[in-house]
Amino acid sequence: MGIWINITNVGSDSTLNVTGGLPSGSTISLVAGWNMVGYPSTTETYTAQNLMDDSGVVTRIERFNGSAAYNIEVMPDADAFQIGQAYWVYATAAWDWIIP
Repeated sequence: MGIWINITNVGSDSTLNVTGGLPSGSTISLVAGWNMVGYPSTTETYTAQNLMDDSGVVTRIERFNGSAAYNIEVMPDADAFQIGQAYWVYATAAWDWIIP
């Protein structure tokens, strides 16, 4: 699951704490079109290009960038996914992404 939260009024401690568990493996069912997904893995060598090559249906991946227009940017092909981050993934057809 990917969740983006736009906080417009910061409280006195300026902290948002989120807790959860890391699964031992996950399957993310992508649908045709845009998918917001999390990256539930500690493997930090899996790149945007790996996902596009493995799937054959993913054509674009975007991620948060606070200094970019609309706070989002295209993820460069060579950049690796980061644990706990959320991504927008565009797929031309449904596909199950199996994440070890």
